[in-house]
Amino acid sequence: MKYIINESQLKMIRKYMKTFINEGEIPDSYIQGDNDPNAPWNQSDDDDEDGEYGDKVKSLSIFYMSRENMLSLKNNPRLYEDDFSVRVDLNFLADYDGNTLSISDTDGDILRNPNDIISSLDISAPQNMEKQKMQITNMLRQKVVSKTIVEYIDSLDINENVANDDELTAYVVMNDK
Repeated sequence: MKYIINESQLKMIRKYMKTFINEGEIPDSYIQGDNDPNAPWNQSDDDDEDGEYGDKVKSLSIFYMSRENMLSLKNNPRLYEDDFSVRVDLNFLADYDGNTLSISDTDGDILRNPNDIISSLDISAPQNMEKQKMQITNMLRQKVVSKTIVEYIDSLDINENVANDDELTAYVVMNDK
């Protein structure tokens, strides 16, 4: 499982871990000095001036599959989704309440340019689903250009709690045409 965190999360982790830090085990390159006000162990617990501790970078995998394949998966959970669905992996920022804020890269930097967003999506499909892959890529491109992709992600039926998990999965049934 991968964990993607942004700078404010790293700051929060350092802040709350300061009471557990044994200075003898900290690498020399990390020690900033006992009197350094910026050292994590010298930070107070009430200095959340930017209010960004709730923003979390999430990794979302969306599996697009037909109704038939969705039923197959439900009847046989040992099936591997990548073998019969189009998979889209992306990153987005979410607040503590699980609301999707924006699309981001793995570092948590917000992507505003449609080309940057589309190129950040990792879209894959088995060889026999190349046609569906192109359809889904075009559909996502339209949502990016119309700036509705954030609302779209927020509306997906995600099978995990957005606020508490780093890796999320959504299953989307494609219209059988």
